[in-house]
Amino acid sequence: MADTSQKRTTDQRIVRIAAPRGGVCQLPDLREAGITREQIQYRLSNGWMISCGRGIYSIPDLATERTPLELAMAVVPRGALSHATAAKLHGFGFPTRGLHLLVPKSTTNRVPGFTVHETRLWFDDDIDTIDGLRITSPARTICDLAAVLRPVQLRHLLETQLIARTPDTDDVVICHQRLQRRGRQGSGNLTEIIDDLVDDMPFAESALEQLLFAGLKDRGCSGLERQFRPPWYDGIRGIVDIADPVGKTIIEADGRRWHATTQAMDEDRRRDRLATKHGFATIRVGWRELKNRPATFEEIIELVESRRLRATGGETATGIAA
Repeated sequence: MADTSQKRTTDQRIVRIAAPRGGVCQLPDLREAGITREQIQYRLSNGWMISCGRGIYSIPDLATERTPLELAMAVVPRGALSHATAAKLHGFGFPTRGLHLLVPKSTTNRVPGFTVHETRLWFDDDIDTIDGLRITSPARTICDLAAVLRPVQLRHLLETQLIARTPDTDDVVICHQRLQRRGRQGSGNLTEIIDDLVDDMPFAESALEQLLFAGLKDRGCSGLERQFRPPWYDGIRGIVDIADPVGKTIIEADGRRWHATTQAMDEDRRRDRLATKHGFATIRVGWRELKNRPATFEEIIELVESRRLRATGGETATGIAA
């Protein structure tokens, strides 16, 4: 009876170590918990525990989806989950296939069940930790996926993640510039997509809104309100960037062109329809128009004034009767 009780206590100590790791445990952790080699060997002999490498064990009854990830981390402590595996852990909404591990060059490249990617371009700040697992950062994950995705897939992934700010634009640009090498697969595609989407955009969307508002005000366009709450605002349907409540005109500042994914465009159109339903007209302005076409400001003012003139019968946005 005493032997049975001692065995149960030992099993419980091992389970406390292994359960959070998908049933995976390592010799140093077991020894620290007071588990002897004889106790480990006994459990290996009866199949309760199996050996997965030198000093690495797993308990089949505790296996979960996390188990292979923990085993990879145990086999290659300096490695990091990468590519589609990292995309899934970051919540990219990316269709995942297989298990992937990124390792520094000259590190072991054999991990059962994994595609192992060796790289000389290894930077410690490209590695994050999620729930105890080493994983490539969002920016490094996108840069690595560029080698295996078609351009249209890569573009959609980059657009979607930039909108979600996972990662932000600067992180992607810095990571790509650091990894960019002649002959690196997918590097050219990613360069073209980044150039097209980001295009050296100097303004965040909030700064673009500020630039737009200041430019209109400087040109005598008065009566505009920033962060306007439209009559249909209910805490869910969004505040608009700028509005002329009198003439019922909305002016929205569209930031970088990567704002225009299908999902974002659908939401923009929905907002525009809602505005139209309440008698408002929506003008959308991009940073490139403001940067390269100063006349854009005058065009906006003309539209705002014409609508205010119809609404008031004489008063314009510049305060001068037409």
